[in-house]
Amino acid sequence: MTRATRIERIIAIKRLDELLATRQLVSARRKLTEGQQLQGELINYCDHYNHRSQQLTQRVDAGSIQRERKFSEQLGKAVEQQQSVVESQRQKVSETNQRWLLRRTQSLATETLLKNVQKADALQTEKISAKEADELAQRIAQRKSR
Repeated sequence: MTRATRIERIIAIKRLDELLATRQLVSARRKLTEGQQLQGELINYCDHYNHRSQQLTQRVDAGSIQRERKFSEQLGKAVEQQQSVVESQRQKVSETNQRWLLRRTQSLATETLLKNVQKADALQTEKISAKEADELAQRIAQRKSR
């Protein structure tokens, strides 16, 4: 097995690693987007609810106001929890991106190594061919001179 063949096998493994890392990155980004969308919906609902609640406060009894405030607090907690989820997802995207970048860099480096090995092998083959041609020419010249 030649060096190039061994490196080609390594490249195949590196490409699979890179593909897996790419899929993980896409998944993490999708989850982040979904989390951000949910957070936006919660914030919009909270804003809408608070606005509506302020309008209704003037026309309702104290018990209704108490329930409205409690619900508003729970909604605020949900927004905070979703913010925490989004931040966690952002961190995961960042970490996953770093892993992908590392695998991509390794894959490219291995491919460059293969190209260099192939060039070196081709140069070595060329030198051997040139040496054999020189030796043959030398033997022919020696036979002619005899």
